[in-house]
Amino acid sequence: MKISIENKMKARRASLVDFCQRNNYDLNDEGDGNYRVIGYAGTIIKDNMFYRHSTQEQGSAIDFCMNILGMGFKDAVEGLLEVDNYVEDLQCDRLRQSLAKQQKRVGFGLPYKAENTMLFPYLFKTRRIPLKIVKEIIQSNLLYQDDRSNCVFPCYDSLGIPRGAIIRGTHKDIAFKNRVEGSDMGYGWVINSGQYSNEVVVVEAPIDAMSFMALFPEISSNTHFLALGGLHFGAISTFLKENKQVAKVILALDNDSPAKEFVEKAKTELEVMYGVEVLYPEIGKDWNEVLTKKQRRVI
Repeated sequence: MKISIENKMKARRASLVDFCQRNNYDLNDEGDGNYRVIGYAGTIIKDNMFYRHSTQEQGSAIDFCMNILGMGFKDAVEGLLEVDNYVEDLQCDRLRQSLAKQQKRVGFGLPYKAENTMLFPYLFKTRRIPLKIVKEIIQSNLLYQDDRSNCVFPCYDSLGIPRGAIIRGTHKDIAFKNRVEGSDMGYGWVINSGQYSNEVVVVEAPIDAMSFMALFPEISSNTHFLALGGLHFGAISTFLKENKQVAKVILALDNDSPAKEFVEKAKTELEVMYGVEVLYPEIGKDWNEVLTKKQRRVI
């Protein structure tokens, strides 16, 4: 059965200390919230994170279960969800403190949230994104409206800390798009697959990713999406470092000269280690243009 994006995000936030204690793994208290997992080659856990000294691996609760304990993706998520409700209130305070420290260090903070008065009409009526997709993205904390009526798409690191955000204006006649000041361009907007997946679809903008999902549901159900927020190879590099299981990269960028030039350079760089496939929109410039034109034909 497919695991929802919301449940995957919850599993990533689950307390590894509580998970290990619940499943009878031996822990040694190292102080300051750090615990050593006995018998696992210098592996330290804290909150929902792990670090392994012998290999310098690090990651979220799901990564720990799969890469350190050898669990399958489905078993890992289901096991972590069993403890998530118990620790969620405690984790909120820890995550808020961690987020405040991280934002102070990197000089970045997400814009204020506002009521979604313009977001739904813009994405559903103007951009023709199905409401189901829009609602799922919002529930996964990957989309909201700010106090200037812009769509905000937060870009998180592997520990769930926002490192940047992509902004898209909702006014029909003004094509406003930008990055929030202080954003780390090495992080893109990521929709993680609800299942274990070893491939990623790379697009230029979050709306392209949502449009691609609507156009190709058979592909979208078992793949990751990475929206670069422009043409930034660093975001691809960061994603691949944080998702070592990925073996195939599908470059599905815009059908214009800058994107094509970028794709050729990225393809040369990636083909050394990954399988690479290139897809271009068959109608117009980008995937949203394909979606809107196809829907108009149906109507």
